[in-house]
Amino acid sequence: MRNVLRRCAFALFPFCMSPHVAQAGDAAQDDARAAYELERKRADLDYSRIRAECERLPGEAKEHCLARAKTAHEADVAAARSKLEAATGRAGAPAPERP
Repeated sequence: MRNVLRRCAFALFPFCMSPHVAQAGDAAQDDARAAYELERKRADLDYSRIRAECERLPGEAKEHCLARAKTAHEADVAAARSKLEAATGRAGAPAPERP
């Protein structure tokens, strides 16, 4: 009887999602979060590498290089966050916590 009611509910209410569809959505969000973390780590590594190169420069060139590196890193992180928000449909949501 319970299965009959469940089938009727899905037939009468097409906006209801089956558990399989919900799980697929969760998997897609998990993939989006994993992609975000990967892009974030890549941006952090690039920033560290460039910052190390900037440290070798003298005086004002060093400061200019560090400022540009920081700006580029912030842009990379913002782009990764934007992709995550687009993939999860949660614009303005906080990014996942980093360990």
